[in-house]
Amino acid sequence: MRFACGPANIPTPVFQDGYVYSSNARRFGGGLVQLHASGEGVTAEEVYFERDVPNTLGGQVLLAGYLYGTNPKGPACAEFVTGKIKWQSPGVGPGAVTYADGNLYLHGENGDVALVEATPEAYREKGRFTPAGQPKRVRAKEMAWAYPVVVKPRTGSGSRDVSVVRSAENLARMDASADFLVQEYLPGEEYSVDVLADAHGRVVAAVPRCRERVDSGVSVAGRTLHDEELERMGAAVVEATGLTYISNVQFRRDAAGRPALLEVNPRVPGALPLTMASGVDMPRLAMDSLRGRPLPNRATFHEMAMVRFLEERFIELGEVKEVAA
Repeated sequence: MRFACGPANIPTPVFQDGYVYSSNARRFGGGLVQLHASGEGVTAEEVYFERDVPNTLGGQVLLAGYLYGTNPKGPACAEFVTGKIKWQSPGVGPGAVTYADGNLYLHGENGDVALVEATPEAYREKGRFTPAGQPKRVRAKEMAWAYPVVVKPRTGSGSRDVSVVRSAENLARMDASADFLVQEYLPGEEYSVDVLADAHGRVVAAVPRCRERVDSGVSVAGRTLHDEELERMGAAVVEATGLTYISNVQFRRDAAGRPALLEVNPRVPGALPLTMASGVDMPRLAMDSLRGRPLPNRATFHEMAMVRFLEERFIELGEVKEVAA
């Protein structure tokens, strides 16, 4: 497998039928791998790596076997399983893409927005406009982003110092620092998927949890739910990364309702008791695998809700002194 040496690999990977597409820094391109499961775990076989497939930071859309997005030359369409370019156009240049009602909505880094028919036959632009409130672009490389965006520290926990910035003007007022990241704003529900894999990386269970209420980064109210898409995506991430035993994969839905990958935690999550109460005792199963005992092919669960709260206890001072003594 190949990896870029550029500054960032930001777009969310595209997964379908055992294939994973991922693009990297725009000057390198994008590639497709096919996942193969075996008794030894999961391996990834490179299918192709091409420079001109959609690969810029604005992501890609997969529709009926064709991948739409942009590269440094502008909008492009490619066959998903071969990487063959179907069409290429200057269009609005490199930018972001989303899909609705048979059309692609392209927001170029130059600030223009275009409506394009979603077809592999040819680039068919239906209209274009430039939204108001464009950034001044004092420097030549400044780009137009879709707002709001999320600004967060590169390192940290508990949602500390995370801000939602709703305009280019507000972003310009913030102190420029390499210690912070600017990311896509995801307005939908947030999910954690607890995943159990055996010692060889075979996924035994993937249990999604909806984080109904979060306080300082900790889920204080949630529920497990059956969602085949989340279960499949959580398992695919663990298989692709080669994690074993207990791990946690977090997603949040974007404006179109699609789950977007937030983070991968190779550790036991704090809300694991909810998964255990739902019928999957992951610590016990992990210990069984560590001891060489066979695990079931699949561990099932039932939906369950959980609420956390603080409980105040009042103790006489004399009792505290007795314990301290």
